[in-house]
Amino acid sequence: PEIKADELSITRVLRNLLDNALKHGGEKISEISVGYEESKNSHIISVSDNGVGLGKESLAKIFHPFERNPNGRKINGSGLGLAIVEEIARQHGGEAWAESQIGTGTTFYVKISKEPDLSKAKANMKV
Repeated sequence: PEIKADELSITRVLRNLLDNALKHGGEKISEISVGYEESKNSHIISVSDNGVGLGKESLAKIFHPFERNPNGRKINGSGLGLAIVEEIARQHGGEAWAESQIGTGTTFYVKISKEPDLSKAKANMKV
């Protein structure tokens, strides 16, 4: 698909979501997949893993700045990765969310508008 978005921002979204899966998926994670869907007005990118998953309490605050999952593999990080993902989604007229189940993994979704308000996104928009 052709996506109208800031290329560096979308790259950062994918990098942050993949890093998050590797850091917090647990020792037995064996699969990470990237998916794409579209609706009439939006592109939806997903990153799924078959890791340890998240409980409802963690899921409710996962996009808050400086929140760290205690199941992380003791890898350093600022706790800003998912907050950045959510902000980039908003800048592109969309949203970010996650679905998870303990023991079966997590899927993060990033929805961006097919026609974002370019004044809200970063200056380097790729058309």
